[in-house]
Amino acid sequence: MGHKLRGESGQGIVLFALVMVVLLAFIALAVDVGLAFVRSAQFSAAIDAAALAATIDLDPNDDSTFQADIRAEQFLGANGWPTSTLTSMISSRSYTQMGLPTYSLTATWPVDFYFARAIGLSEYSVTRKATASYYAQAEMLTPSAAERGHVRTASQFIFGPSGCAVQGDPVSTRLSTPDATNGYYPMFDGEFDYRIVVDENYVASDVLRVELFDPDSYNNRPDNTMVQHSLSDGRPAKELDCQAKTAGAGDRCVIETGESVTAINQNPFWLQRVDVNWGDRCEQLNQDGFGDVVTTYELFFRTDSGERQALASYTVDNARDYLHSDLKWVSPGASSSLVPADDGSFEIDLSVIPVNDMGQRTIEMEVQTSSGSGKNVWDLWAGPPLAYFAANGIPSLSADVNQRNLQLANNPADYSIPGISVFAIGRMPLTHYVDNASIKLPLAPIESTQGGGIVYATAYDLDPSGGSADINFTIDTVAEGDFKMFTAVVDAPNSGRSGSSADPLQATCKGSRDCNGRWMLPQYAMRIPRVFFSGGTLEANYTPGGDDHVWSAGVTAGRPFLTK
Repeated sequence: MGHKLRGESGQGIVLFALVMVVLLAFIALAVDVGLAFVRSAQFSAAIDAAALAATIDLDPNDDSTFQADIRAEQFLGANGWPTSTLTSMISSRSYTQMGLPTYSLTATWPVDFYFARAIGLSEYSVTRKATASYYAQAEMLTPSAAERGHVRTASQFIFGPSGCAVQGDPVSTRLSTPDATNGYYPMFDGEFDYRIVVDENYVASDVLRVELFDPDSYNNRPDNTMVQHSLSDGRPAKELDCQAKTAGAGDRCVIETGESVTAINQNPFWLQRVDVNWGDRCEQLNQDGFGDVVTTYELFFRTDSGERQALASYTVDNARDYLHSDLKWVSPGASSSLVPADDGSFEIDLSVIPVNDMGQRTIEMEVQTSSGSGKNVWDLWAGPPLAYFAANGIPSLSADVNQRNLQLANNPADYSIPGISVFAIGRMPLTHYVDNASIKLPLAPIESTQGGGIVYATAYDLDPSGGSADINFTIDTVAEGDFKMFTAVVDAPNSGRSGSSADPLQATCKGSRDCNGRWMLPQYAMRIPRVFFSGGTLEANYTPGGDDHVWSAGVTAGRPFLTK
């Protein structure tokens, strides 16, 4: 039987004590690291919130971040991180690919240890960064809607996915040039979005008829046509042709009537062919009038919970539909339409659409191409069903675009139906019929609550032939002296600025006047008047030169979003 050696008991106690010290050190470190992890997550959220808030205060008249930094510091302090507790705070401003201003904030905070001080660890540093920009999804008035369905100065357009963005469409084309990928395509998912808002002033019918102008990409009209004039012009009809203006049936032909572009009771253009055929190497195919672009138009609404509910969809079958849709206004699936819908009807029972807090019903539409390389020119109108006009002794609107344009020019008041607004969301493609005349393009409505904020606007591929990229922005309810915003594309960032605090940053196209295949960068930035501002419409005054380009607009009241 063995015997314990003297001192073994004492060694066990020492060993136990050492183990306990190490164990407690690990526990202390684990507790401190856990607490630090939680606080680091909270710190990261605070940096995100500060960047989002600060973006609103980026001054369009100043390259610095002074005002934005003040707002960021206020938000950090309100969330428990006053600047006195930070090791460093660094900010900068830059621009997104589309020219929207962004604000970047990087801050370092020393996390204090408590228990771990026993093993010589007092703190470690946490660095977090956030970058925020504006959510540029302003509602933009489509020209045809603003003219109550009169196709006068411009229409919507969309290219097939095999087309090239340098032709004016960065949204739908997978290529920028024949040999380069379009980097903007993934940003937009290849689609244009629209919104039809029906408010309580629409009392004409419990049905809304949605019509598409020339949804196909086929040019079906011959070269010569009998051009009629509006009543206010009074000239007799005259036969005109496109042979001197175009190279073939695959080209656009819009005949100028000589009537006023600005008078609502006149009709400045006679539309003969509006689509344009392009090959997959971005070369124009003038001889063939049979377009290859297949476009899908899809109507839907959202429930009160935000769930998407389909209403109707229509995919153009050029071989089947072109005789009934070329240069025609059609309502796919409607009882009076010769164009069938794939599903549902473009005549909508409004009782199924929920009403929001402002008494409005909203119908959305996505437009996307699935094949082709050409340009499909089209447009959108919404109003009461055709039976409404007959019941009120008004001649029904013609399906033929030129005859309808004459109806609207001769009797504009008869076809003015209140309570309906049609918007392009965030970005609006425009193919202009106007060559050398100046136009006033209504861009975006601005609410009275947005007074004092900033409105941003930019355009892609605004390089008009015979026109001018210089733009004069106005608000229709504000005297030009109170909203003086004449801008020009300048040769280098910030050149051409007078230094006055009233002058905004001026746009460039990546540092030059060459806007071919480019967004204007930075975006035009305009301060909305604050005092006595009751709302209005932002207008772009410029000479489009028959150009195809895409507008984008945003207002600071739109929510900012984190980009990093």
